[in-house]
Amino acid sequence: KDWSGEVIEWREWGVVGLIWRIECVHAGLVCAAAVALAWAVGRVGATSVLMGGGLIWLNLWLFKQLFGFLVKRQPARQRLAIALLFAKLPLLWGLFWLIVRARLIAVDGIGLAAGITCFPVAVLLVGLSWRPRIET
Repeated sequence: KDWSGEVIEWREWGVVGLIWRIECVHAGLVCAAAVALAWAVGRVGATSVLMGGGLIWLNLWLFKQLFGFLVKRQPARQRLAIALLFAKLPLLWGLFWLIVRARLIAVDGIGLAAGITCFPVAVLLVGLSWRPRIET
């Protein structure tokens, strides 16, 4: 709802609403996949799904924060923000690889892949359900 009490549909929020909707669908998909793998293969599979989904969510959250910080201060820095997007993901993967390599946590490959795959599926589901408003 907005300040006047009117219900505002998420489609009217623009990019913020779209990203929020993707995050909500992604969270639902990760939870569903974690429950399914917990039932099928046990706790390690569910933990791996949550780690994969969390890693991708962290990537999106860091990008939102970084892009907002750079572009709000100086709109000419959009190229820098996009370059940092491509630098950030390998750094996250490297950190994750170090954690797995040190055997601090047990990881199931199928569960991890399922958690990571939930994000592109969420983007597709939201993209297919979104209809832009056309003013006439």
